[in-house]
Amino acid sequence: MSGKLLIFLGLVLASLFIYVCIDTKKDALYAQLTEKNEPTTTAVIIPEEKKEEVIKQALPLAKPKKEASFAYVIGEKKKIAGILSNEDKESEIMTMIEDICQEENCIKDIKFVENVEPFNFTKDTLGLVTYAKKEQIKDFSLYLDKKSLKLEGKVQNQEQLESVTPFFKTFLNKNYTIENEMKIERTKPVVKKETKPIEKEKIIKEEIIEEAPRDIFVTPMHMSTEEASTAINDIMSANNITFDYRSSDITNKSKRQLDEVIDILLGLDNVSIQVAGYTDSKGGAVYNKVLSQKRADSVRTYLIQSGVRSKLIKSKGYGEENFISTPEDIINRRVEIHLKEEE
Repeated sequence: MSGKLLIFLGLVLASLFIYVCIDTKKDALYAQLTEKNEPTTTAVIIPEEKKEEVIKQALPLAKPKKEASFAYVIGEKKKIAGILSNEDKESEIMTMIEDICQEENCIKDIKFVENVEPFNFTKDTLGLVTYAKKEQIKDFSLYLDKKSLKLEGKVQNQEQLESVTPFFKTFLNKNYTIENEMKIERTKPVVKKETKPIEKEKIIKEEIIEEAPRDIFVTPMHMSTEEASTAINDIMSANNITFDYRSSDITNKSKRQLDEVIDILLGLDNVSIQVAGYTDSKGGAVYNKVLSQKRADSVRTYLIQSGVRSKLIKSKGYGEENFISTPEDIINRRVEIHLKEEE
């Protein structure tokens, strides 16, 4: 019995010793883990002159501002369009625009929006506009959009063509791309023809044609406004009215298409006609707005020259509006003709 008792006591003492060792290790391990996980605070002293820079770096990045856009176009009427910043409302560019439009009747389409850089090309832009007026550049157009400057027009000689380059310096310094598409106009020599006396019979014939009632040109089949609108939409949607590249000149194919529309319009009475021009989203917004207006004007002119009464027709360019497909799809480059019955 004494031997068994001694063995039993030995086991108890051994168990106690192991327990004490494990418990001690556990406390040490816990202390070690706690020390590792405890957050430490380090004081950083920032020099006063660098505080503003550090704050800017800590703030989320601001959305980069877009460039301002501007267009000046000489056509039947002068047109000025632009997308400017709110800060430009009282700036030199608006003074310039008001001066131009006060001197000569013009159409203004200016929008003020946020997140646009203030316009900083007033001096150079005014210089180009003044240059175009002084040199009497035909069909002059200026487009300033998306880091590019584009000029169009017809000059008389090479010297005139080169005299515009001094205005490019500021734009080039600001990494703008220059597209100078002004061209020398090739004029045909005027050949004087001998004038013959006009016979009296021809004068009478011309007067009769000029004063003839409009019914002479009316097609036999008359349509209601609704029927005419449907027929015109069918003709226009079959193929878009197309123009020469980067131009408002109607192609010969589309002129034949418009002739079908004219046959319908000549048979209508008491109807107002709206010619609407649209573009896709490629290129600058201001450029597209002006180009769509020029193309709508071109269709209106063709209709008038073909016998449609001018007082019935109005034209408007909408640019990048009313997409009928994805914004960049060329199908959006179109001209539409809408009819409205007058009361």
